[in-house]
Parts: sequence; C-alpha cells; structure tokens
Amino acid sequence: MTWLLAVTIGFFSLSALSWETPAARPIAESQIIKTPSEILIGVKQYKIMDTEYIGLYGARHKNFLTENLYWGEFGYGALSGKRSGYLEGGLMMGTHLPVFFGYFEPECLIFFGAGGGGSAPQGGGLLVNPVFAVSMPINERFEIGAEVGYIHFINGDISSITFGVSGTLNFLELGVRHEN
Repeated sequence: MTWLLAVTIGFFSLSALSWETPAARPIAESQIIKTPSEILIGVKQYKIMDTEYIGLYGARHKNFLTENLYWGEFGYGALSGKRSGYLEGGLMMGTHLPVFFGYFEPECLIFFGAGGGGSAPQGGGLLVNPVFAVSMPINERFEIGAEVGYIHFINGDISSITFGVSGTLNFLELGVRHEN
C-alpha cells in the first residue's frame, strides 16, 4: 500500500512540473471593474422564548447594485444562551439612506433565510427580519454600528425585537472586463 501512495505522489509531483501556464497579458486600466463591497462582523440578541434570550455572532457580505442599494448573504451562530448548535443564514437586501447630522449613516434592510437547531421553537425555520441600522465611520475603511429589528419565524414560535452591534470593513472587489 505504501508503494501505491509513493507512486501517486510522484505522478502528481511530476505532472505539476510539466504544466504550462499561458503568458500573462497586461490588463488595461479600462478593463478593471471596481465594485464597492462591505463585510460586517457583529453580534445580536433576541428573545427566543418568554424567559430565554439568545445571543448570536456572525457576518454579512454586502454587494452593491448602486451607490446605496445592495444585496448580500448573512450567517449567524449561537454565542450565548441554552441553544448551542443554533444557526441562521440567508440573503438580505437593503439600502443606505442619506447621511444625517453630517456623520451618521442610517440604513434599512431585510433578511430572508432559515434558522434553527438546538431544539429551538423555530417551526419550519423560515425567517424574516427587517432591520434599521445606524453606523458611524471611524475612517475610510472602518465603521461601527448599532441596529434594531424584529425577527419572525413564519410558522414558528419565535417573534422578537432584535438588538445588535457591529464593525464593518469597506473595500473594493476587483474584476476584469473581458473584451471579445
């Protein structure tokens, strides 16, 4: 069996040395696509039952369609409470609103997804979570924020106000526009 492993490793090592890569062609600046994007890391809390709260940590990735309108993905996992193994995930859509008081950046968004685990009373797991958030830029790349929302599991027993805090990293995703 050892000889088979040695032959396999040798074969793949030799074939890797013989691969040819095409010469890199220079990319014109006009071909570079720069798309604003954000990654948010946060914690949130809500009431899962009359006498029980759950705390979750997670991340969101925002892909901007316009200067203010975005869609993205989200995922959260249990951090505190009795429900280890509880997860949420799905898609979101939102918009940044005009800056007020010269510094704060409000936004409205809605999450659609699934959640459950840890013997939680989520029913079928389908969730809807509208949120209002306010963030404050620390510099060009980083923001801190707070949010309030209302989570509702469509055919479950969880319906609660949500509270959260977050940190956001702003960046550009780069792509190449291919010319035919």
